[in-house]
Amino acid sequence: MKKLDAPALPENPSVKIIGLGGVGAIIGRYVCLFLSAPSLNEDTRIVFIDGDDYEPKNSSRMLFKKLGNKAKTMREEMLEYLDDSRVTIIAVPEYVTPDNIEGLIQDGDFVFLAVDNHKTRQTVDQWVQFLDNIVLISAGNDPEGEDASGKELRGSFGNCQIYVRKDGKEVTNSLSQYHPEIADPQDSLPTEESCSDVLTSVPQILFTNMQAAACACQAFYRILANGPLHGEVTFDTVDALMRPSPYPTPQDRAVAAQKDQEGQEWAPVDEDQEVAEVAEEKAAK
Repeated sequence: MKKLDAPALPENPSVKIIGLGGVGAIIGRYVCLFLSAPSLNEDTRIVFIDGDDYEPKNSSRMLFKKLGNKAKTMREEMLEYLDDSRVTIIAVPEYVTPDNIEGLIQDGDFVFLAVDNHKTRQTVDQWVQFLDNIVLISAGNDPEGEDASGKELRGSFGNCQIYVRKDGKEVTNSLSQYHPEIADPQDSLPTEESCSDVLTSVPQILFTNMQAAACACQAFYRILANGPLHGEVTFDTVDALMRPSPYPTPQDRAVAAQKDQEGQEWAPVDEDQEVAEVAEEKAAK
């Protein structure tokens, strides 16, 4: 078992949190708390980005002190706790769109994406592919009830994707690489939604939101502590399951392409099988 390093930030880091709803608000609170720790010893800029408002109906699964824009409200609340820290918080009361994304996400950022629509995920995913260095952590979960196709969902499943680019190269998969629902979204940006679309949003379960947020925060910690880079983690709170998804990495695909040119067969390493084989060998001894 690999021991993690002490978490360390780059110089003058910038952390963007897009979406301050059921998942994003939890991420925002605990990332602020974590980054304010004196042991990290860095001047950190945190930017809350959301064009939506907190409303009375949100109070069943979100904590907020007053109604109003989510980014502004969250900033005001967190400033009360971070006055003596080296953390600066900025609020941007806007939705992310193709028109403003260049000014919101820059090279070298850490980005948490906690939105409930695939069109925004696609917009962010496509933009960061032009950047040389970026960490994008996208977390979300199923709603409870029927989805757009009529399928009944119990609201317990979710995932967290980690897209890392370093020196212009992909370290992990983009959000859309193995997710056609993100590559070709059937929904709209919040700025394009009609009033009826907004009113028919499906409720989510608070504790599933918490699990999605925890997965995102854990991914952030692993990255800062040079831990394993799991490109995607899925979970189900009812079945008490959480595990990395077995998708081939960009490095796996490059090796597979090379093997294909050479006429050789290739398959990704099954880490679970390797662990099982080692355990069997030890038991036999």
